[in-house]
This record gives sequence, structure tokens and C-alpha cells, in this order.
Amino acid sequence: MSKKGQNTGYSTSISSIGMIERYIHFLEAVQTLKPATRIRIQNYLEEQGDLISESTFHRIRKNLEEGLGIVLEHDKRLGYRIQKESQEELERFMDLTGLAIREGQIKQALLNEPDLFQYVLMEKTLAGERKEILSPILKALLKKKKIELSYHKYGADEAKNYYQLEPHYIKKYLGRWYLFSYAPWLERAMTLAIDNRMTNVQVKHESFTRKEDAFKKLFQVVGLNYAQAEYDFNISEPVGIEFWVQANYVDYIEALPIHPTQTMTKQNSKGKNFRIEVIPNYELVQAFLRMGNQAKILSPSFFVDYFKACVKGVLERYRH
Repeated sequence: MSKKGQNTGYSTSISSIGMIERYIHFLEAVQTLKPATRIRIQNYLEEQGDLISESTFHRIRKNLEEGLGIVLEHDKRLGYRIQKESQEELERFMDLTGLAIREGQIKQALLNEPDLFQYVLMEKTLAGERKEILSPILKALLKKKKIELSYHKYGADEAKNYYQLEPHYIKKYLGRWYLFSYAPWLERAMTLAIDNRMTNVQVKHESFTRKEDAFKKLFQVVGLNYAQAEYDFNISEPVGIEFWVQANYVDYIEALPIHPTQTMTKQNSKGKNFRIEVIPNYELVQAFLRMGNQAKILSPSFFVDYFKACVKGVLERYRH
């Protein structure tokens, strides 16, 4: 993940669905118009019902760069272009804002038409996803303030633990939000689920300096766990995982890649081979188990053997 855009977090000016849509339309114009001149971008937004002035144009450009890390370059012949190094930030922004807009549209529709409630199905919301927990965490992330909270692990007999942490990221995985923080007394990262185990979240006045290196491995795994590999495989860096996917499952795995590093390496009428560069972990094993016989791990051999042992263990459960 690029260091750009991590100074200020998402701009506080993005505070409504309408503003989010403005930013999306602006970026769409930059990506699709040839050349993407200021006038043509303004005309594109006007066609979407959003009339902006020249000063607003430059303010949007500044907010994209300073708040989101999406840098626009200008070329006299080609007009405005998104800097190559900003592509990762662009993809994150489009993914997150797309989710916000979809959920905002559903929320508004439900408020306007209560009868829709019987047709909208959602997974159970975890108790920890309450405003009184998420709101202070989001505030601390934006302001780079330390937080203090209580946490009780499932299955633990001891009393709640009290932590003072430096929050760096939140991530939603398999329907649950997680908080990734730096724990100064451990000098390492710590992952906590944002659910009913977490209580008494308070934002402290004390600021901190972000420690990006402590979270590098978070982006090198599937899911959350980046410590297990060192225990199971004596591996602390990403390795190439090659796997084959059956033809009737290819569209699904291409639409929802296992990891952002996923690339196709070979194909024929029976399916395609893919490669990802990750640190192997429990969540990766689970991803392959979910695919069943529609996928096969090809290499490296140590991970193939580990997966075989996992499958064998599952089969043993059903022998009696």
C-alpha cells in the first residue's frame, strides 16, 4: 500500500453520499475522457447534474491528493491522468465508496418505503458494530489519537484486559469488523474483533506516529492472520502459491480474486492456472476448502502437503 494519502486519512469533506458521488464522477471523467481537460471534466460532471466552478475543480483535485493519496498529473496533450503510483488508492476508494453508496441507497429506500423491509435480507449484525464503538475508533483513526478499551477473549476465564492502543486500520472480513492497532508495550501489531468482546472504547488526547512497517504483512495475507505462517511453516515473507481452477468456476475466481496479487498463468479448455504471492495462513486454507473439488493447489509442495493433511483430518471426522 502506498504511503501517499496516509497523512490525513479520508477528507472530512466527504461527508455525504452526494459528495462521494461527485468524487466518483470526477475520477470517472479523468479515466474515460481523451483528453481529460478541465473543461471536459467539468462538462462531464454537469451531465451528471453537478455543476462545478474552476475553483471547485482545483479544490477537488487537492482533496483527492491530500486526503486520499490519488494524485492527478497534467499533460498538455493528454490532459489530466491518474498517477500510476496512485492506482492502489484509487481502487480502495472506488471499492469503499461504492459500498457506501449502495448501502446509503438501500437505507434511504427503506426509510421511504418501509414495505421493502420484508424483501431485504442481511446477515446478523454483530453486537460490537454499534455506533458507540465504531464512532470513536473512526475518530481516532482520522486524528491519529491513541485509544483505550476493554476486551474479553471468547473462552477466557480471566477478567477483561485493558489496552491502550495506536489504531491503524479497520478491515471487514467474512461479515465481521476487525481493528488493527500497534501495541507499544509489545512493540508489535495487535488484531482485535470489533464485536461484543470490546467495550469502553475511549479516544485519548495523546497523539501517535503511524508505524506502517508493523502492518506490512497485513497486506500480504488472505484475511487477517499473518503470524501463523511463522509457527506452521517457518515463513515470514510471501511465497508463490500456484493453483488450478475448473473452467466452470473461473469466472467466479476472476470476479472475486483470492488476493490482489492473483494473476492467470496458464489456461486450457478444462480450466486456468493462477498464482498469488502471499504468506500462507489459516484463511488461505479455508479459501481453498470452500472451493472444494473445483480447485487444486499445485505448488509449493510444503503447502500442498499441509492442505492434504487438513483434508485428511476433515475426512477422519466423518469415519465414525
